[in-house]
Amino acid sequence: MQATVHGRNTDGSYHVTIQGRPSVNLSEADAAALSGMRPDELHTKSQANAEALPPEPGMPEKATTQDHEPAGSEGELDETNAVKGAGRYDQVPLMARWKDNPDGAVRTWDEAKQIFRKHIKKVEPMMEEALDLVDVIEVRFKTPEEMKGKWASYAPARGKKHYQWRDFFDNGRIVLHVDQRVVKSDQAILGIIAHELYELNAIRNKIGSGSIPAVALQRFIDDVHSAAVELQNKSVHHKQNQNDKTN
Repeated sequence: MQATVHGRNTDGSYHVTIQGRPSVNLSEADAAALSGMRPDELHTKSQANAEALPPEPGMPEKATTQDHEPAGSEGELDETNAVKGAGRYDQVPLMARWKDNPDGAVRTWDEAKQIFRKHIKKVEPMMEEALDLVDVIEVRFKTPEEMKGKWASYAPARGKKHYQWRDFFDNGRIVLHVDQRVVKSDQAILGIIAHELYELNAIRNKIGSGSIPAVALQRFIDDVHSAAVELQNKSVHHKQNQNDKTN
């Protein structure tokens, strides 16, 4: 696998591009394994390759934190027991790149829901069971600065040791924070909503009418995350292919 190490981040991870795909941040061990270099060679090589990388289309210039921002290692929480789910810029597996709508259209949330309902069963028929969640989502659009590296995020009530499904609701709604740039792209709309609803539906099925410890819930979100990214990418490619056929 062709991987190029471009620089070392302040947290000790390395900025890497893999076979020309969007750049990601990897641990020292992963960067060494993919680049074929020894860990002690990484720092010197990364300094030599530390040219400024152009931002990827639809991506920020830098990404510095890991998927779902779990505190500590995978499945661990901080002192608030804060469980989090988030689609970040620096996803592994990598997110498919999307394009803004060519006519410059910016969708409302109602329009975004219509796009999702129209296409998601063509992408993944089993997502039909998650369609009811669309109507209980309350979207709050945020600036990129407010989102801090995330395209979308949700979180249940903080500070609990065990979680029930109802803990994901705030006054009868599941609050989903979304980067305001998402609604500039029908491809992003389909992909991001698919990602988040896949995870939320999986959580609902996992918890059922019972409860789950906070650490186990975070670990479960981490476990289903890769499948959610794969569905997101499949959704983006579906919309891209549809756009190609209409052009």
